[in-house]
Amino acid sequence: MIKIGPVSLEKFLGRSSELKRLGKIESDYIKGYRRNLAIIGDWGIGKTSLVLKYIHQGVGEELFPIYLNLEEGFLKESFLGFLLFSLRRLAKIEATHFTNVIDVGKIIESEFPFLGSLVRNIETAQKNGNYEIILKAIFNMPKAIKDNFDKNCLFVIDEFFGFEKCKVRSWPKVLREHIMLDKHALFVLISSDTEKSKAMLNSEFSLLFGNFEIIELNRFSCNESLDFAKKRIGGIKKEEKVLDDLLFLTHGMPLYLDLLTNWMRDNLSVLDREGLMLTIKENLLDNKGFLYRYFQEKLDLSPGMERFQEFLPFVMEVARGNTKKKNLKKKNFSYAEYNYSMNGFLEKNGSFYRIKDPLFRIWLLYAYKPDLMGLKLGLEDRIDFISEEIEKLNNGFSGFRIRSLKNSLNAIIEKLFLKFENEFIELQGRRKLLPKFASIEVKSENEEYLILEGSKLKGGKWLIVLFHSKIEEPSVYKLLSSLKEDLNCYSQKVGILISDIDDNTQSMLKTKGFWIWDSLFVTKLLEFYGTSGIFNAGCME
Repeated sequence: MIKIGPVSLEKFLGRSSELKRLGKIESDYIKGYRRNLAIIGDWGIGKTSLVLKYIHQGVGEELFPIYLNLEEGFLKESFLGFLLFSLRRLAKIEATHFTNVIDVGKIIESEFPFLGSLVRNIETAQKNGNYEIILKAIFNMPKAIKDNFDKNCLFVIDEFFGFEKCKVRSWPKVLREHIMLDKHALFVLISSDTEKSKAMLNSEFSLLFGNFEIIELNRFSCNESLDFAKKRIGGIKKEEKVLDDLLFLTHGMPLYLDLLTNWMRDNLSVLDREGLMLTIKENLLDNKGFLYRYFQEKLDLSPGMERFQEFLPFVMEVARGNTKKKNLKKKNFSYAEYNYSMNGFLEKNGSFYRIKDPLFRIWLLYAYKPDLMGLKLGLEDRIDFISEEIEKLNNGFSGFRIRSLKNSLNAIIEKLFLKFENEFIELQGRRKLLPKFASIEVKSENEEYLILEGSKLKGGKWLIVLFHSKIEEPSVYKLLSSLKEDLNCYSQKVGILISDIDDNTQSMLKTKGFWIWDSLFVTKLLEFYGTSGIFNAGCME
């Protein structure tokens, strides 16, 4: 299995708001108000890096960190190694003689005798494969720490569904009881299975939901990605247009940004088009490259993979940009109908399918498929194809390309609406109809926003407001006042926000019935309609 550890502390960038939330939760707990925490998000999004960053540089002396990583099941050396680190940090003991992971248990027994029986129980139980005893011993540690150091614990369980791999009977019940009853620990649960985690929090853990806070870690925004890339690449000379291409391809995924910018820093003297193509070649197209092997493993481990070859033509069609379900009826798309998602890479939404990840799409089309079919397509030929596709990005839209698209956004949005053909899209559990429009006309425009009026083919009108930049509350109030007489004439009102706005301003629009579209949602629509994305940008004739 490919190993990807958390980013080193000195290379950690971003996530300032999440670190502040962790600090607030700790502060409230110390004051007597406990809110246990669940951190969820895609694999590789940076959950473990965030928590370890906080443990090492944010958590105060009032809490003793316990870290249990269950990604690969229970690993004694990993757990005891972190425990020894926390104990020595608390006792201010310099690590002068710890050289062998095999000695960790003995060192803990020697330096901290009060934990000797717990450590021996863990080691004996692991030899016998009795993970229920291991779990019991681990959950007894907060009490031991409290009794001996008068400290409460920050108890982190990483990939907590790993209890299933350990075959612990009724583990959700055991975990729930300890979270409810252990007053000496603040629990942090981490999981890459977002939907499964939410389901558990609303079922087995439903009684805990009132004192559980959820941080759903998302990909970096455009600005966060740009800041990350510039700091990580450092002094390498950069072409801004190529930097935009990098941001689009990595799509805010910290794992991709970390891997590719590390490679660039170590191997390039200038980030130009040739440098970007070389980076893609070495990391994605070469079957020895890390991302090639990573995507291959993620695909191999996907549920339903044993029948995947039957559905490969469907997946490749979606990768090429044929996203509408009605246009895919000749293909066998039962793979998606079974709710298989290729480990999160394939999205099914209403009338559409899409491959969410641009780099994964490149890999499918120009690495996986040629290699699978034995096509004689050399690396240089593949690079040429990819280079041509990236050139088309200049005509496409994404939250990661706004810097270079400011003058063409109006036309892109107008043409998007004219692509609608009575399809459905699911948004926050509700189905929304995207009707066919007979025309889209400009009502007015200024430096802050563009106002469009869409006339539906079967009657009725939509009001569409595209905000050009970050807009403040007074401007929105002025806009709504100017539209006051007309607002009731529209069957739907849409506010398209290219930049973030504060919650109060957004609430004003929602109160007046506006359906809010951010740049990520617009990007998704454009990909569904074949008007954006790396393989269809430039198709907006």
